[in-house]
Amino acid sequence: MVGELQRGRGDVGGSGVFFRADRAQFIQYVVEVWKVRPCFIFRHPKYPGGFYSVFTRPLSTTVWGCLVLLLVVAAALMVAMLWASAFDDTSLSLMFVFVSGAVGQQGIPIYSQSSAIKILIFSTLIFTLTIYQYYNATVVSTLLREPPTTIRTLEDLLHSKMDIGIEDTLYDRDYFRRTTDPIAIQLYRTKIDTPKHRNIFPAEIGMQLVRAGGFAFHLESVAGYRLMRGGFEEREICEAQEVALYPPQHVGVVVKKGSPYREFFAVGIRKMYESGIMVRLNSAWEESKPACVRTPDTGAISVTIADFSMALVVVGLGMVVAGIALVGEMVVFRLSRR
Repeated sequence: MVGELQRGRGDVGGSGVFFRADRAQFIQYVVEVWKVRPCFIFRHPKYPGGFYSVFTRPLSTTVWGCLVLLLVVAAALMVAMLWASAFDDTSLSLMFVFVSGAVGQQGIPIYSQSSAIKILIFSTLIFTLTIYQYYNATVVSTLLREPPTTIRTLEDLLHSKMDIGIEDTLYDRDYFRRTTDPIAIQLYRTKIDTPKHRNIFPAEIGMQLVRAGGFAFHLESVAGYRLMRGGFEEREICEAQEVALYPPQHVGVVVKKGSPYREFFAVGIRKMYESGIMVRLNSAWEESKPACVRTPDTGAISVTIADFSMALVVVGLGMVVAGIALVGEMVVFRLSRR
């Protein structure tokens, strides 16, 4: 558009031109008529850190470290007491069963007449029972409550596990070509235009990916929310969040440098503002985010298999390790018989 005005092939440009200082020598901005607000629109993930974090989030890293350290100390004391009391089995496997039985509230296979051993077993069971009850209650509430909003900035979006795309528009391409923002540059190189994929789509395809989840798409909010209002379900609308890539931009009518039509458009559009026509047009063009009318008491929250997938991974890993141990024991047994 600027090139057509510069070459004299046109006199008036449309309203879709961003204000830029380097164009001032070729064109004149007459009057502002619209404010565009492009942003990343996405469904906020319920577990930003991954599904495994469901089972680790209730306790901080420091608390987990303290728990493991206390259980190791308790196991070491138990070994020392059993050895002092000449107990039959003082192996490490028995200590592992002792700790896991206490943590899982499944009992402890140690029977001794020693009062010291009984006190240690009793205190360990009380300790693990308290942690067990708190941990269970926190995990259940984590699965059922509304997810916390943790992706608020462009840097949060960069470090998240979400895929990212942009609308196939010239001004977005121009922004990433000219920007000096290191976060925006890294975002473009690592998640938008990489050697493996190029996430530049039309608005309809991008919003379909947003609806599927795990995808953030950058487009003008008016276009995005209009598509959202027509195709998203209530739960998907309530999960929608936005993050700005750059501030809202003012666009306006432009004419070529020294154009005799500048005054006509300036006066005409100002009269449209004074008469209310422009306000009426803006109200028809503007599309706000669809309202989320769901409350925590009216929505049905389902727990999917992905929510406890890490527990299945632990069981599967235990089966594999047990199988490897069985094969190893069989090999050692046969070699010892030879």
